Amino acid sequence: MLSFLKKTKPKPQDTETLCFKDNESAFQFALNTFGSVDDDSLVPEQLYFARLLEDYRGVDHNNDCVYIELPTENKTSLCFGVFPKNHSAVYPKGTLILFTPVHLTTIDMIESWLGVVNGVVEPTFNPKKGWKFKDRFIQN
Repeated sequence: MLSFLKKTKPKPQDTETLCFKDNESAFQFALNTFGSVDDDSLVPEQLYFARLLEDYRGVDHNNDCVYIELPTENKTSLCFGVFPKNHSAVYPKGTLILFTPVHLTTIDMIESWLGVVNGVVEPTFNPKKGWKFKDRFIQN
């Protein structure tokens, strides 16, 4: 039998992507998840998201894309990003910053609560399908 004809099984994904039809529902999910948690019990990426929640109060969420990924094995650790409309001087318009999950053991190695930049993608919105993200640049 020819080995190259064998079908390979797809590798299971280690993340579960949450897709939201609108930004308000994504923001409410984050607010309900981290809004009432004490900062001392948060891992760095959760602390970052808590800071984002503070920044986003009073912002028009319909103009800001929020994207969240939850690792399936550990629901307390997040990989997430945000469309930084309120930081247009720093980031180009139409970009999304993705952050990698940071384990609690590395908390002393983090110099700031901004997290670790994993990549930048271009978000596009379809009213029927929601947000889609096109990879533009990924750091190694």
